[in-house]
Amino acid sequence: MLKNELRWKSCCLPDLIKKVLQDHIRQSTGKNITLKDITNHAQRLIPKPKNLEQVLTKLQSSDKTIQVLTKDDTLEAIYYQDEVMKKKYDCFPELLLVDVTYKLNDLRMPVFLQLIVDGNGESEIVCVYIVVSEFAETMTKLVQIFKNENKAWEKTKTVMTDDFMERAVYGEQFPDAQFQLCLFPVLRSVKREINVEKMNIRLEQKDHCLEIIQKLAYSNCEDEYQRNFDNLRDTGVQPVIDYFTNSWHPIRNQWVVGLKDSCHYNNQTNNRLESINQKLKQVIKKFSNLEEFFDDLELVIRCLQNK
Repeated sequence: MLKNELRWKSCCLPDLIKKVLQDHIRQSTGKNITLKDITNHAQRLIPKPKNLEQVLTKLQSSDKTIQVLTKDDTLEAIYYQDEVMKKKYDCFPELLLVDVTYKLNDLRMPVFLQLIVDGNGESEIVCVYIVVSEFAETMTKLVQIFKNENKAWEKTKTVMTDDFMERAVYGEQFPDAQFQLCLFPVLRSVKREINVEKMNIRLEQKDHCLEIIQKLAYSNCEDEYQRNFDNLRDTGVQPVIDYFTNSWHPIRNQWVVGLKDSCHYNNQTNNRLESINQKLKQVIKKFSNLEEFFDDLELVIRCLQNK
């Protein structure tokens, strides 16, 4: 009991303590880890909840595909999909949107949603992953299950995510699909990386470069993009130029508004998923126990399917 309690507390560390651990690990090992890495490793220690079998028995008594991933008797993830979701994906597999939401269950397991857009332009949930930690290994297993359960995956032309780990996993599992990055997280990441202290640049240089990158993001064609890119290089702010040229310029067709040439139905962001996430949080109580979480999740799903 004490061991499990300590594991649980390690997952709930405040950010200040995580930062202290992060600094200690960097100094003692030289490894550059993120706060998310610390959370993931702590989460991975969560034992299987005692009522898991009871909850799964209840779920599996109906027309659902439920699969549980475990390792050394430790819960890794739960795969959830019903027959309506399968039929929706089979009819409209061209565009797949992926996002994650947090704090919906008392195990603090992130909840991944996969969404499609139907013939009426409506958003439909086609699969749910509940994961202990956001490791690529776990996500790969879940996406493989999704492919095994849904033969229409080969017809998916575009996958939209806002996370590079997700992009890497889906890129490997959907080799013929094109990929789009949600624009807002891209700009947020750029703003975070173009840092006065980190790049040793002046504040006015930072602001000027960010203004140009904003224009790059909303370029309507390749010619306009190249003009804005030339303007960025003309600033002479070499740390920013190098960062942008290496990180974002080669994949501009995945995030620049006017350069996306894949099937996206005019979806430039994951706003559809954010809207669904808000509906989930309106119904599912924060940090619900596992049984309550699935009861409320299924209620939301039924309401969305019958709207």
